[in-house]
Amino acid sequence: MLFPTPVSLTLQQGAITLGKSIGLIEGPGSDRETVALVRQILTAAGVETITTERRLPTVIERPYIVLGTGNVGVIQSALSLAGASIDDRPEGYTIASTATGRGGGVITLAGHDADGLFHAVQTFRQLATRPAIPALLIQDHPAMPIRGTIEGFYGAPWSMADRTKHLDFLATVKANTYVYSPKDDPYARDRWRDAYPAATLAALGQLAATARRNHVDFVYAISPGPTVCFADPVDASALERKFDALRGIGVTSFYVALDDIEYTKWNCDKDKSVFGPSGAKAAGVAQARLLNGVQTYLTRKDPAARPLIMVPTEYYDAKESPYKAALREYLDPRIVVQWTGTDVVPPAISIPDAKAATKAFGRKTLLWDNYPVNDYAQTTGRLLLAPYAAERPGYRAN
Repeated sequence: MLFPTPVSLTLQQGAITLGKSIGLIEGPGSDRETVALVRQILTAAGVETITTERRLPTVIERPYIVLGTGNVGVIQSALSLAGASIDDRPEGYTIASTATGRGGGVITLAGHDADGLFHAVQTFRQLATRPAIPALLIQDHPAMPIRGTIEGFYGAPWSMADRTKHLDFLATVKANTYVYSPKDDPYARDRWRDAYPAATLAALGQLAATARRNHVDFVYAISPGPTVCFADPVDASALERKFDALRGIGVTSFYVALDDIEYTKWNCDKDKSVFGPSGAKAAGVAQARLLNGVQTYLTRKDPAARPLIMVPTEYYDAKESPYKAALREYLDPRIVVQWTGTDVVPPAISIPDAKAATKAFGRKTLLWDNYPVNDYAQTTGRLLLAPYAAERPGYRAN
C-alpha cells in the first residue's frame, strides 16, 4: 500500500531485487539533496555499492536507478523501456520499473519539476522497503496546489525540534506547505512590531532551510490585528521590517492573520479619520488597504514571490456581509484568503459551502480545516483521532 494513493498504478510482469550493487544515473534536474535521499534509501535497503553512471548500458544485468526532471535525454530513454511518458502537471511524477532479466532492471524516477522528482523519491522510499520492487508504472500529481498544515493554535507552541520533525513528516506525505503561526509567539502577535532575538531568528532560519530541503514552503504568519493602526505608515513599515528580517534568513512566503480580533472599534484615532466610524465594512476597507500595500511591497522585493495569504476577521462562515463585500471589492485579487468553513470547527464542509465562500470572498479560498484541533474547551485532554470522512467527490475542484 502506498500513501498517499497515486493517481494511477499499473503492475507489469516481473520484479526487481535491489541486491548489493546498483548503478545510479543522475539526469537533468536531480538536485544534490534529492540524490542524497535516494542514496540514503538504497543504503537502508541493504545496497552496499552505488556507482554513478552516465547512461544505461546496452545489456542491463544489474539494477539501475535513473532520476531527473523533464522528458528528455536519459530520462526519456529510460521511460521508453516501459512505454511510459512523464506526468506533465505541476509537482507530477512518473515511476517506471522494468525487469530486464539476468538480475537486471531499470527504475526510473521522473519528475515534471524538482518538486515532482522529490515526490517520486518519497514514493520510491515506500517501494524500497519490500524485498523486491514489482515492475510497475505509477503516474501521480496533486489534486490541490497548496497542501499542508498550520501551527495556528493557542497554548504552548511547538519546540523547534517538534517543528523540524513535522517538516520531515510533511515531506513523506507529499505536503508542500507549513504555516508558522503559533498564537502564543509574542513576536508574531502581542509584540509584532519588535524584532526577534537573534537566537530565535537563527532558529527560524534553520527551520526554513529544513523546509526547503523537504520541498515544503515555509510560510511566516504575523497577527498584528489586536493593536495595528491600519492607516499609519509607521505600522506598515513595521510589517515590512519584520518580513525583511525573515527574508534575510531564507523565508520567502508571508501571511497576515486578522482573525480573533474585534472590528467594531479602531485601535487609533487615525483610522477613524481615514475610514470613518468603526464597523464591519470600514474594517474590510482598512484591512484591504494595509494588505494591498504589503502585497505590493512583497512583489517589489521579489517579482516571483508567492502571493500574500490572509485570514479575515470573518473566517468562520460564507454568509454575505458588509465586511466580505468590502474585501471582495477592495482586496488585491492576488491575495489568498483562508477560511475555516461554516464554523470555527465545522462538522463538515460541503461543495455548496465552498462555492458560497468563493462567491462571498470573490475568489477561491484556502481551507484551514480545524477538524483535528484540540485547543478548545470540549477537547481538553483529548487527542482527536477519528477518521476524516466528510470530504465529498468534486470538493477539490471548488
